[in-house]
Amino acid sequence: MPYDLGHAAPGDQLSAENLRDAEEVPTGHFGIGADVRAPEGTRIAVAFGDSWTEGAATTPGRDHSFPAQLSRRLPRGWIVNQGISGNRLLTDEIGERLLGLNDLGMPGFRAHPEPADGPTAADLVAGLTTLAERLRAAGLTVIGATLGPCRGTVYEGYDTASGQAARREVNAWLLGGTHPFHAVVDVAAAVADPTEPERIRAEFDSGDGLHVNDAGAKAITDAVDLSLLRL
Repeated sequence: MPYDLGHAAPGDQLSAENLRDAEEVPTGHFGIGADVRAPEGTRIAVAFGDSWTEGAATTPGRDHSFPAQLSRRLPRGWIVNQGISGNRLLTDEIGERLLGLNDLGMPGFRAHPEPADGPTAADLVAGLTTLAERLRAAGLTVIGATLGPCRGTVYEGYDTASGQAARREVNAWLLGGTHPFHAVVDVAAAVADPTEPERIRAEFDSGDGLHVNDAGAKAITDAVDLSLLRL
């Protein structure tokens, strides 16, 4: 499914105000870098993760991913969206490992080509701890997020007893006082069905039981305390 719309144009059009002969492409693109003129001291925030961050199942071309909606809440600065659908915390392959619920839902890919058991909560806690400590060592403010609900998803492998148990344990750790993040946003609570917290609320569900729609992305955005983003 297309997560957003891109445009491709021939030749060097770096200085063009509008792309000439551009072709609309229903997918995202990778770039090796970008230079942006900004006042000295300008700061940005980077949102990285999996399809929840990228904006899978939000309306293509409308900038309704939660990083885009969060940017519009900021009094200054902006959020850079570095989400990669299918990305995981403990295994490279679909992008460099960063984080995500996919560790629990794609154990076969984790040990490709041979199937394997999914990681434990302890594995995920160790991975998140290493990631947070690396970022803190670089002098960055690190804001974590709980793993979202996925009960009843159409995708095989995610809604398992072991996976749900690990997700609950990791989220309890993130919401406790021993994690290494500067703060944690409770994404799961923002979109969970209040009567069945392991399931996405019907009005926020894109229809697959795993991804949120535009309204769900807004609910995540609204759960972020803007005082955490002093840009």
